[in-house]
This record gives sequence, C-alpha cells and structure tokens, in this order.
Amino acid sequence: MRRVAASMRRRLGVGIALLLSVIPQLHAATAAYPTKPIRLIVPFAPGGGFDVALRPLAQAVSQRLPHPIVIDNRAGAGGIVGTEIAARAAADGYTLLGGSVGLSALPSLHHKLPFDPLKDFVPITIAVASAYFLLVHPTVPAASLQELIALANKRPGELHFASAGKGSTVHLAGEMLRTMAGINIVHVPYKGAGPAMTALSGGEVALMFAPTGAALPLIKAGRLRAIGIGSRRRSALSPSTPTLSEAGLPRFEVTGWYGLLAPAGTPRHAIDKLYAESKSVLETETMRSRLEGSSLEPLGLSPEASAQFMKSDAARWARVISDAGIGKE
Repeated sequence: MRRVAASMRRRLGVGIALLLSVIPQLHAATAAYPTKPIRLIVPFAPGGGFDVALRPLAQAVSQRLPHPIVIDNRAGAGGIVGTEIAARAAADGYTLLGGSVGLSALPSLHHKLPFDPLKDFVPITIAVASAYFLLVHPTVPAASLQELIALANKRPGELHFASAGKGSTVHLAGEMLRTMAGINIVHVPYKGAGPAMTALSGGEVALMFAPTGAALPLIKAGRLRAIGIGSRRRSALSPSTPTLSEAGLPRFEVTGWYGLLAPAGTPRHAIDKLYAESKSVLETETMRSRLEGSSLEPLGLSPEASAQFMKSDAARWARVISDAGIGKE
C-alpha cells in the first residue's frame, strides 16, 4: 500500500509539474493572439451591405491588432457557399464569417444545408443593425398602414410587392406583412435589391420593404412614401415615421443585422479578444458617425447576447416562413 501511495504521489507530482509548465505557454499564446493575419469570409460579392457595415469595422479592428483582418469574398448560392467554407475551416481563431440576417432564415428555406448556423458557429458580436421601411409608390392612395390594409382588402390580389428574390429579407418582410395583416398582396421577385427598388420607383409594383440606407434618399426626394418602419423604435433619421407595431401590427419586427462569427470550437481567448476590440471600435465617435451616416445602428452585442439574438431571430423567421407557406428548396 505504501509503495502504491508513493507511486500515486510521484505521478501526481509529475502531472502538476507538467501543468505548471504548460500554463505560461498558454498564457503567452493567448497574449500574442493573433500571430498571423485573420481571414474574414464574406459570403457575398463586394459592393453590398457588408462593405458598408462590416468592412469599416474590420479595417478599424485591424489597426488595433498585430496582424490584419483580410476580407475574402466568397459569393454563391445566396450566401451558402461562403458560409460552408467558414463552417469547415479550422476553429483556431484565424477564420471568421461575416454573418447577416439572411443566415437566420436559411434553415427554414432549405431541406439540406451543409451547416447549421446555430451549431456550427459561435458569434463574436452582432455588430450593426439596420431598420427596414415599408414603402409605397406615390400613386398608391394610402398614407398610413391602416389605409394600405383597407386598400388591399378592397383590391385583393391587385397590389404587388417587390423583393430582392425569394427568401431574401425583403421578401420575408413582405410575407410577414401579408400574414399578420391578413391581406392578399402578391410577391414579385427581382434579381437583387437594386432592380427591385427601380421597379418600385417606376411604379411597376405598389410596395416594398427596404433598408434605411436605400429608403431614405428616395423618401426625401419624394419618389417613394414611407408607411412605417419595422424596427422596435422609430428611427432618429425619420422620427415622424411610426413603427408598424404602433401603427396597428403589434409585435411586427424586421431588423437587419451584420455580425462577426467564428467556427464552433474557436478558443475563447480569441473570441474575447475580437469582441473587446470590436466593441471598443463601435464605441468611438468616428465609427458611430460613419455608421449612422450610412443609416446603420452600432450594437456591439456580447457573444452571449449575440447567441441569444441569433436563436430568437431564427425562430422568428421560421414562424414567418411557415405561416407564409413558403416551401423549402
């Protein structure tokens, strides 16, 4: 028994010694992160909302790190191609994903996805939010939500709403309006947000949801009329426009978002480092002014709050898609 006890003590001593020798190395690795450039995969082509919302953030965070964040655009299949690449990347803190609201809806729109947004990724931060305006062409005889609903009921199937394509946030927002208001409006998909906005401005369709940045210039120019906004609060950029919730559709909420995600299993020290730097950047007056000038709202949610946000967002869109009867591809 004495020999067994002595042997166990020796083994314990060796184990403790090994642990003590590793701790400084782990600390050094944590303190040095990153030791090489970080790749930020954006699953869409350059020139879209990511460039406005996340590129400035990535550039500013890069200046605070010993190595840069390099944006890698991997477009295809509505964001699925780039997202799959990120999901399969090594979970070492050196590959990130630029996530957006569309990611929340993907599982409810496709029978098979090569990834699970909630299981295969861990959020660093939901960084930026964008509200969506409900717009109508000036020739539509409706100046409020209630007048628009009354018009749709008077002319069932005659009012068409544009979108950037099936399954886009703009499309799902229109379907949410249709089901919650109980009206018969018809979806017309276009190949992108630009063509859809052009169609609405030209009077080809009656209404459409659009993000603040795209909506405000046309509202101010008198080319489109704002019926309401899909956010929880009124926009400081258009304070006279009521939320759709206060206008008669309680709990109506459509909020676009952009954030930084990493493959599940990414070391916590990397997540914490990137979140801390991102939050610091988002709190600077320079970044806030830049984002607000683009009609975006800085958020900087914590990893835990971001995870809960994504879970709730996915559940919201799952209900919308189910209620609207949109079939999976």
